[in-house]
Amino acid sequence: MDNKEPAHDAIRAQLAKIVASDTFRGGQRGISLLQFVVEATLTGRAANLKEYTLGADALGRGPKFDPRTDATARVEASRLRTRLDLYYAKEGEADSILVTLPKGSYVPVFTTRSATPPKPTSSLPTLKRVWPRLHLVTGGFVLIILAVAAATWWYSNPAKESQSIAVLPFSTEPEMEYLADGVTEELINRLSNLSNLHVTARSVAFTFKGKSMDPAAIGKQLGVETVVAGRLAVRGDRLTIQVEMVNAATGAQTWGEKFERNLNELISVQEEIGSRVTDRLQLRLSIEERRGLAKRYTNNAEAYQWYLQGLYYSSKPTHEGIAKSIDYYKRAIAADSQFAPAYVNLATNYMLLSVGEGPSKLMPQAIATVRKAIELDDELAEAHAELGYFMWIYGLDAAGSEREFKLALKLDPNSAVAHYDYARMLGETGRFNEALPEARRAVELDPVSIQIRKRVAVNLYLARRYDDALIEYQKLIELAPDFVQTQRELGLVYERLGRYPEALQQFQKALVMPENYARIPGNPDIAYVLAISGKEREARLILDELMLQSKLRYLPAYDIALIHAGLNDVDQALSWLTRALRERSFWAGWIKVDPRLDSVRKDPRFNQLLRDAGLSALIAG
Repeated sequence: MDNKEPAHDAIRAQLAKIVASDTFRGGQRGISLLQFVVEATLTGRAANLKEYTLGADALGRGPKFDPRTDATARVEASRLRTRLDLYYAKEGEADSILVTLPKGSYVPVFTTRSATPPKPTSSLPTLKRVWPRLHLVTGGFVLIILAVAAATWWYSNPAKESQSIAVLPFSTEPEMEYLADGVTEELINRLSNLSNLHVTARSVAFTFKGKSMDPAAIGKQLGVETVVAGRLAVRGDRLTIQVEMVNAATGAQTWGEKFERNLNELISVQEEIGSRVTDRLQLRLSIEERRGLAKRYTNNAEAYQWYLQGLYYSSKPTHEGIAKSIDYYKRAIAADSQFAPAYVNLATNYMLLSVGEGPSKLMPQAIATVRKAIELDDELAEAHAELGYFMWIYGLDAAGSEREFKLALKLDPNSAVAHYDYARMLGETGRFNEALPEARRAVELDPVSIQIRKRVAVNLYLARRYDDALIEYQKLIELAPDFVQTQRELGLVYERLGRYPEALQQFQKALVMPENYARIPGNPDIAYVLAISGKEREARLILDELMLQSKLRYLPAYDIALIHAGLNDVDQALSWLTRALRERSFWAGWIKVDPRLDSVRKDPRFNQLLRDAGLSALIAG
C-alpha cells in the first residue's frame, strides 16, 4: 500500500467509477453524500464536514435539520461505509485508488495501492441441516449486504470467550456441486454444535458461493477471526479435498492439507476435516461435544451421496427441484432405512408439494415420515421442529405443536427455523407478545433469509399493527424486490389501511411474478379487495372463474371463504370455512386472527364451527 494521496483528477475519476457501479445503483442518497464529501475535501472544505452540514446540505434536509433528533446523516454515512466496503470487495477489487470514510469521521480518505490486491496465501479458489422451505432465492448483492449486516451485528455483540469462523462453500466442477455443497454444509453443521465457537450461518456463507474473493477479505467482511476454504475434485472413484484455514486479520494460512481417499470414504474424511479444524483452533471440547462431532447418521456411502443430492435439489425452490429431492431422499432411505435426517427432509418436501397439490394425500405422508425420523433418533432437533410445524398447519393442534417446538429448541436453542415456526404458531393463535420475540430471535440467528425476516412483518399484520407492518414490508421489498410473498403481503397491509388501489397493484404484481414451490394466492386477494371496495360484480366474476378452475386443480377452500367474507355473504363464508377446516387448507391456521374474517367472527355460528371441528382452544376469550 502506498499512502501517498492521489492527484485530484484521479480521485474524481475514481469517484465517477464508484457511483456508476452496480454496488451503488439505486442508492441515490449514498451517491449524493459521497459526491458531497469528496468534493468538499478536494476543495479545502473538509473542516465543514459535520453532521449538520451533511444532513442540511448533502441530504437535502434544509436549515431546520437537527442532528440531535434526526439520525439521517449518521445512518446514511454508515450505509455509505458499507457500500464502499462492498464495492472494493467486488467491482473495485483491483482499483488502484481507495476512497474510504473512516468511522467517527465524515471526511473521506484517499490512498493508492498496487494495481492488484494481495492474492490468497494458497492456490485454492476462492448438516444446521438444510431445511428447503426456507431456502429462497434473492439477488446476490442483496444477500451480501444482509450477510455483512448480520456479521456487523454479531461482531459488535460477541461472546467474549468464543472464537469465530466462517466456512466458505467448497469449489468444484459443476457436476460435483452437490457433493461440494454437502461437504461444506456438513462441516458447518459439525462446528455449529460447539458452544465456544461462533460459526457463520450457512445462508450467510453461501452468499459468497462462486465469488473469486480472497478468503481473508471475506473474513473481514463477516467479522470472523478464521476462514475455512476448500476445493473438491472427483476422478473416477478417487476423491480429493484440499482445505485451508486462513487468519482473516493477517491473510496468513494457518493450516492446509490435502485429503485423498476413495469416494466411499467421504463420511470418514468429513469427520477427519472437522477434527483437524477443531484441533487447529485449540478448542476445549466437552465429552458431549466430542461425541457430537463423531456422531454419524449413516455408515452407508451410497445412502449419503443420495442424501447430498437431495439436499442440493431441496435448495432449488421449484416444483422440479422438490420432486427430484424427494426421489433422492427415497433412494437414500432405500440404501439405509435407519438414516433419520433423510426422513426429515423427505417429510419437508412432501409438505412443500402439498401446498399446491392439496394436503389430504401428502400431509399424512409427511407426518408419518417425520415421526419415523423421531423413532430412529429422538434427539434430532429438526425432526421435532418439523413435527411441531406439521401438527400446527395440518392438525391445528396448538398444544401438541408447542410441545414439539419446545423440545426442538431444548435440543438446539440456536435453530432459526424452530424459532421461526414457533413464532408462526404463536402469532396464528393470537399470542403476539410471545410471537414477536420468537420471530426476532429467528432473524438474529439467520438474518439473510428473507422468508425468516418477514415473519416479524406477518405477525405485526396479524396483530393489527398495520403501520409497523407497512414499514417492515417496505424494508423487505427494498432488500428483495423479486420475492413474491412480500409483494403479495404488502398488498394485505394496504387493504387493511384502506389503500385499495395500492393493494390491487401489489396483488397484480405478485400474480405475474415467477412463483416458487408454493402456490401464491393472487386472484382471491384481488376478488376480496374488489368486494370490500364496492365492486361486487367484478369480485363475483373472479369467484366464478375460480370455481371453474377448482374442477381442474386444487383450490384452497379458505380462499373461497375469504371472497364470500368480502362480499358480506356470511352463510357462504362459514360454509367454506367449514370445508377449509375439514381439508386443513394451508392457511386455515389464520382462522382465529385473520383480519379479513373479523366480520364473520361476529356471527355466533363461527365459534360453533370451531367447536364442531374440535378446535375450541381457538375460540377467542
